[in-house]
Amino acid sequence: MNNVRGRFNGTDILTDYEGLANQPQNFEQLFAMHSAFIWEENLERLVEATTAIVGHDQRFHPTDEQRQSILGAPERALLALKSPQWNQLEEELRATVVARRTDILRAAAVENVNLRGNRIEQIVTGAGSAHDLGDLRRDLPIGQLVIDVKTKLVDRASAPKAYNIDKMLAFHAEPGSVFAFLVLGVNVHADNVVVRLVPVLEDVLLDATGVQHHWAGRASRGVTQLAGRFDQVLAPDFNLRIDVARAKAFLLGLLRE
Repeated sequence: MNNVRGRFNGTDILTDYEGLANQPQNFEQLFAMHSAFIWEENLERLVEATTAIVGHDQRFHPTDEQRQSILGAPERALLALKSPQWNQLEEELRATVVARRTDILRAAAVENVNLRGNRIEQIVTGAGSAHDLGDLRRDLPIGQLVIDVKTKLVDRASAPKAYNIDKMLAFHAEPGSVFAFLVLGVNVHADNVVVRLVPVLEDVLLDATGVQHHWAGRASRGVTQLAGRFDQVLAPDFNLRIDVARAKAFLLGLLRE
């Protein structure tokens, strides 16, 4: 890590990435996806890919009971979404964001994508960045809700990291666990911030969630990243949906990674 040497050839450059051709018309979106990962993460991946070092994160191997809990996550998320407590919590978090809107808009103007995300997360939570699966924890009648703050700049391309797959599966292996994003739609030019509390297994989020295979080291399933039009969930008249069968198939795919 402290003595990196080497070079790359023109033939090493990918002609497409995550379905996007490596062409000028896609550079903004490709750069947004790449910039979600800090330099240290990228360097560690490159070093691990070319040496015999062992990755920091260990792959999660669920027991049969934990596997059943993971596959029960879509039903729990749907139950939580339909509960009165969900709407109450969303309104509570929206009020917090509105009260801190000025600071959030100021932080959203920061060009460095990782600094920007960390600052907004700290403003919303009122605490330092935990670098855990989520930023907030709340009790629900069925168990515990973990919430991760995600910012979408609606006036420019942005593709935030979603979650570490092994951490997400390990959390869903716990009884009563529900994982959600607090999605902030920020428009600096319009001086506006909108908020939506969304289960990570919601249909639109599943459409936007891509598994970054090149980040999957030998001891990890890797991470996911949000891309595309996941900001649809911020529309005032948008109804959140969870297709239980589809969400289970998605989780099975992660377990097989």
